[in-house]
Amino acid sequence: MAGAVRRRGRSQARLDPRQEKIAAGAALDRRLLPSALAQPFQMWLDHLHYERGFSANSLAAYQRDVRAFLLHLQDYQGGPLSLADLQGLELRALRAFLARRKQDGLAARSANRALASIRSFLRYLVDKQVIESPAALAIRNAKEPQALPRALPAADLIKALEQLDLVQAEPWLAARDRAVLALAYGCGLRLSEVLGLRAQDFQSSTDFLTVLGKGGKQRSMPLLAEVRALVEQYMSICPWPLTSDQPLFRGQKGGPLSPRIVQRTMAALRALKGWDSDATPHALRHSYASHLLQAGADLRSIQELLGHAKLSTTQRYTQVDAATLLASYKAAHPRA
Repeated sequence: MAGAVRRRGRSQARLDPRQEKIAAGAALDRRLLPSALAQPFQMWLDHLHYERGFSANSLAAYQRDVRAFLLHLQDYQGGPLSLADLQGLELRALRAFLARRKQDGLAARSANRALASIRSFLRYLVDKQVIESPAALAIRNAKEPQALPRALPAADLIKALEQLDLVQAEPWLAARDRAVLALAYGCGLRLSEVLGLRAQDFQSSTDFLTVLGKGGKQRSMPLLAEVRALVEQYMSICPWPLTSDQPLFRGQKGGPLSPRIVQRTMAALRALKGWDSDATPHALRHSYASHLLQAGADLRSIQELLGHAKLSTTQRYTQVDAATLLASYKAAHPRA
């Protein structure tokens, strides 16, 4: 992805990964934004990227949400938008947009993210004194169902890693997938963090691994000897040259490994193991946190290992642990 080039004309410059991500996010609606809003919109995106340190995924999501809202608003009022229209933006216009997205199947959590994106754009314009604070900023978030992350059984996970040869025909692909999933579970990494690793990250003999997380923040976590061994096994049989500054995990044709391939591997394991549909690559990270908590680790340590900005995000796992304990009690206690 980093080396990809997209061209829309002879004068089009080489796009950096951030711009490519944004271009992909805009593919659903290729209409141009109103000329009066194009420059403030781009300045806001630059602010999120360079000053706020948004990741490519978060940046693309915010861009997609606000772009969809502005185009909807243009359709809603039946003419080109201006900054004065945003100045006078009312709650009913924003509610109409959310109602339309809900009809399209947008979940409450995604609706709240869209609201956060729109508020961020409007507040940026207010802070830069482009507009005064519109009434629509007073809108509240929708209530979200508190879905708890589900942990997979540790024994099942370990057995699944051993069975990857049944999923992949080539030994080096099975070794690659085994290393990827072992890093997700053994270090609690996000999939984007695993796929962002380089060969140089494993050149030293240290027992710690440093990764680049959300917002460009670095964090270090213990690297288990078993996980390192699986990564080194993959590196030793990978048919592609693993130079220090290139992605560690490669696709079948030598390019950077796509997240979709890892998701397909997990889908194959779900079918093999009979796991539920929520057994995704991210569920391995949930399992890591839940198993640490069950083993007696404190919340602050788990927060640092996961790279959570807020402790409240990590506290969800206490509810998971309590729910597991209650389920065991009901299953075992004769008077439950």
